[in-house]
Amino acid sequence: MILSRLLRGSVIALLVAALPAAEPKVANDPAVTMSPFEVSAESVDFKGWIKLGTPHFTLYTDAKEKDAANVLRELEFMRWAAQDFMRRELCPRAPTVLVLPTSRSDWRKIASKGAMVEWRVAMSAPAQRITNLLLAEYDWQDEGLDLVRSAFGRSLLPAMNLGGPFTYEQGIGLFFETAEIEKDKVSFGRANAMRVAPLLHEGWMPWGQFFRVTPISEEYRSQWKIHRLGAQAAVFVQYMLSNPEPAWLERLMDWNARRVADADPKEEEFKAIFGVDWKGWQKIMEDYVRGGRYQIMSIRVPPALAAMQPAKLELPVREMRELFVIAQVLNQHVPASQAALDSFLAKGLKTASLRELLVEACMRRSRTEPKARLLREIIAGGTSNAAVFIELARDVTGQALFRPTLHRRIGSEAGEVRELCRRALALDPLFLEANHLLAFTYAYGPDSGPDNVKAIEEIYRRITGSMRTNDVVLDAGVAHWRAGNVAAAVKIAQMILDSPYADQGDKTIAAELKAALAAGAKP
Repeated sequence: MILSRLLRGSVIALLVAALPAAEPKVANDPAVTMSPFEVSAESVDFKGWIKLGTPHFTLYTDAKEKDAANVLRELEFMRWAAQDFMRRELCPRAPTVLVLPTSRSDWRKIASKGAMVEWRVAMSAPAQRITNLLLAEYDWQDEGLDLVRSAFGRSLLPAMNLGGPFTYEQGIGLFFETAEIEKDKVSFGRANAMRVAPLLHEGWMPWGQFFRVTPISEEYRSQWKIHRLGAQAAVFVQYMLSNPEPAWLERLMDWNARRVADADPKEEEFKAIFGVDWKGWQKIMEDYVRGGRYQIMSIRVPPALAAMQPAKLELPVREMRELFVIAQVLNQHVPASQAALDSFLAKGLKTASLRELLVEACMRRSRTEPKARLLREIIAGGTSNAAVFIELARDVTGQALFRPTLHRRIGSEAGEVRELCRRALALDPLFLEANHLLAFTYAYGPDSGPDNVKAIEEIYRRITGSMRTNDVVLDAGVAHWRAGNVAAAVKIAQMILDSPYADQGDKTIAAELKAALAAGAKP
C-alpha cells in the first residue's frame, strides 16, 4: 500500500525500487565512468541554493535566506533548551547537516522516485553515527517545521546518552514537534490534538504490547497502526516529561534502561516503577487525554544565542552535486548507490566538509577499508568530533568487541585503541562508547593487573549517574579475575546476574566468569 508521502511518525527510512544498473559515460570525457546518481546531479546546476552555518548546524536549501536563518535559529534554540530540559549536556559532534529543498526544487526533480515504493516518509535521517543528516521530503514551507523538529529531537537522544526503546524515541520526536519558539525562549508541553485523535477513534494498544513494538513489528505495518502507535507514544512521553513532579522523569529513565537491557516488558516491573498495573495506567492515560490539562515549561536561551545570526557560506555547485549523490547513497539500497559509492571512493571527494557523510555511506554499505582510511584522514587533518575517534577504534578492535564471551581478547592493538579513546574523551568526558570501549581494553587487553583495575574504576566513577554502567562494572570483574582478586570478581559477577539493567550478553559473560571462578580456572 502506498501511503501519503507526508505520513507522520513513520519509520526513518526510504524504501525505493531498484534503478537501472547501467553506468553511463560522461559526454565530454568518455574515459570517465559515472554512476546514475552522478549523471542526474550533473544534469542540474542547483541554482538558487544557499548554505548557512551555525555552531551546530549546516543548512543547504533553495529557500530564501531569511527563511533559512529562521530554521537554524529555531533548531539552535531547541538544542539549548533540550539540554536544560533533559538535564544532560550534548556530546560534541560534527554539525548536523540539514537539506531542506523547497517544493520547486531541482533536487526534487532528479531524486529517484522508484515505482515500487511501499511508503514515502516526510523526513529521513540516514546518517546518525558520526554525523547527522536530516533530509526533508515534504513541503516544509507550507506545512511548518514540526517534522523537522521531530526528527531533530530523536537525533538528540544518543548525544545525551538517553536512548531507549522504539516507542520512547517516537514519543520524544512527537514531543519536540510541539515546541514553540519565541524571540528568546522555547516552550515545551503543548497538547497536540491531531496526535491524540487516533486513540479516540481507533482505541488504545494494550500496554504490554505497546512497549514491545519495534520498527519491524506487525503493529507498525499499516497507516492506521502507525498513527495509533504515534499517538500513544506521544501521550505516554508527554505525561512523563511535562509532569510537574520531577520523579516522573526519573521513573521514565529507569523504565527505559530496563527496556534497553531486556525488551520484554513485565507488568509487575512496570507497577514497581510507576505504582500501578496496566489497567490502572490505562485509566490514568484516558483521564489525561480527556482532561486536557498540560504543564507548559518555558526555557529562556542566553542573550548571545538569542542574538545569533547564521553565517552565509560559500557553496560551489560541485559541493551540491556531491551532497546530492551521497544523500541518495545513504537513503537508497539500490545498485545505483553501490555504483555511486564506488565512483566516489575511486575518484575521491572534492568537498572536504562532506567526508564524514561519505564515511557514513561506507558504514551503510559495509566498506570497512575505505571507511578506516577516510577516518584516519579526518583525524590527521584535525577534528573536534569525538565520534570519529571511536568509529576508528571500533574498526581497530575488530570482532573482539562483539563476541559475548569471557575469553575474547584484544592484542597489541589495545594501545592504539586506548589512545583513540583518550582523544575522544578529551573532547567529551561523558562519551558513552568511548568510556565503555576504554574499559573493555583494560579488561580484555594483553596486559592485566592492579593498574588495569584502577583504570576501570576511574572510568566507573566518571560515568556513574550519567549513563549505563553495567558493561564497565562487568569489565572490572574480568580485570579483577585476571589480577587474581577472586572475591571481588565473584561479587561483581553476581551483581551483574542480579541486575535488571544488564543485558543478556553481559549476563552470559557474568555466568561464565562465575563458573570459571568456582572451578578455580585461570585467566
